[in-house]
Amino acid sequence: MSADTNEQGSVLIAGLLELRNGTAGELDFNAVARSHGARVLKDRYGQGICDKTINSLLNAALEILGRIVRARLN
Repeated sequence: MSADTNEQGSVLIAGLLELRNGTAGELDFNAVARSHGARVLKDRYGQGICDKTINSLLNAALEILGRIVRARLN
């Protein structure tokens, strides 16, 4: 993975963390992230992406986010 790709991923995860923290106690962040994320991916890739791939990508992003949240709590 290139340094630029790694940096972009870090920035995106930081943005998700900020959104999650900003909505804590107000909504089910993971449910909203899954719904919106699936819509964005389908809009961008159309028929070129299947539901299984979308779910895998969303699961991976939310798992990383969850690990960061858990690490910050400890």
